[in-house]
Amino acid sequence: MPAFSEGDPRKLPGASQGNPGTYLVRAVLGVPGVASVLTALDFESLEGDSLVELPPRGSRVALPLGPAPGIPELRVWMLPNRRGRAARAELQFAADGFDAARKFSYDVLAPMMSRLSFDHDVALDLAATEITELATGSRLLTGTVVGHRGAPWVSQEIDVRSTVACRALLSSYREGMNSQSPFLRALSFARVIEGAMRLRQSRAAAVVASGGRPNEPSERIPSDLTELGVEERDEPWRQMFSPFLGKKFTAVMEQLRPPIRNAVAHLDPESPTDSLVADRWADVDTVDKGGAVLAYMARSLLMHEISVAQDPGPVPRLNEH
Repeated sequence: MPAFSEGDPRKLPGASQGNPGTYLVRAVLGVPGVASVLTALDFESLEGDSLVELPPRGSRVALPLGPAPGIPELRVWMLPNRRGRAARAELQFAADGFDAARKFSYDVLAPMMSRLSFDHDVALDLAATEITELATGSRLLTGTVVGHRGAPWVSQEIDVRSTVACRALLSSYREGMNSQSPFLRALSFARVIEGAMRLRQSRAAAVVASGGRPNEPSERIPSDLTELGVEERDEPWRQMFSPFLGKKFTAVMEQLRPPIRNAVAHLDPESPTDSLVADRWADVDTVDKGGAVLAYMARSLLMHEISVAQDPGPVPRLNEH
């Protein structure tokens, strides 16, 4: 984002948030599972791709949208790549700032992508978006970039033994980790939490039936954000976890069950308050925030289940053939 010197007419207040004016949005399309994540946020180098061919081959196509509630009449331009397939989408409109432009463009582009996906019966996704404030040239880039973690080599003594029940939890956790959809991530982590809690209830019931006293842990969200590794400047993470600080996992899950878990798992098209929709920016933001808390709880509970899992018998070591 450029910084202009004092006296430059392009230097406006609130540059990082943007100002009221005209914004240009360029979105790069991607094929899910093939080219929907980035290795670097270098927008100009992104060609984009999809399984939708533009007619006539090699030319851009204007898709008229609106007028509709919250959406004025405008056009979205679809641009092809070298293979003649839809690769980029562009639109221009007035907005109060970057946040408003990002929300509006998502609420326009996502439903359009869903309709194209249905009409052509193909998977379709947005890989990256560039939002430019035309008055200043300031840009906001968004996208999913492949991360890197310097993990140690897998030990030849790794013990991958577990129970059938524990493997069910692990499979759901992996589904959440693999997914780029915040909706599927949240639902997968919620399934881990619910499954782990059922296992605890079964163990506790068995102990009580034998005349014993259950000794299951009662985890809480830490009361101090620093215990979660959240620093003062990490405002998004502070917003996600602050409502739940110091609360038991069971209470947090009950708090998130109706607005996140149930609203993701069930769809009532006539009830926008009871169902969350992946084509609405406000809903995606809600699920993203709640999903981070669910992921934290799911990992904590799963670590405990792994530690108490019964030995199912020997399995080959990684160095055995």
